[in-house]
Amino acid sequence: MGDQYSDIWDFKALSRNKALPWSEELIARYENKWDWEGEDEGEGLSRNETLPWSKELIVRYEDRWDWSRLPSDALTQYTPYDIR
Repeated sequence: MGDQYSDIWDFKALSRNKALPWSEELIARYENKWDWEGEDEGEGLSRNETLPWSKELIVRYEDRWDWSRLPSDALTQYTPYDIR
């Protein structure tokens, strides 16, 4: 994804897009533009099951996630002790 059009992209829609080439680098690059929480079921980065879920990703953005919306697959492999 090139930056030349990032000022006109709909980051709310992109945040729920499952076809993007998700990577930790992509998430970091637009960290302040993503819709982290979403307003409706199935929306927001927190709900996107195709992110490269890892302990590091969860911890890195722990203050941004809507914890009630994280996919169960993202959390079932970690205990609260692992995340902290």
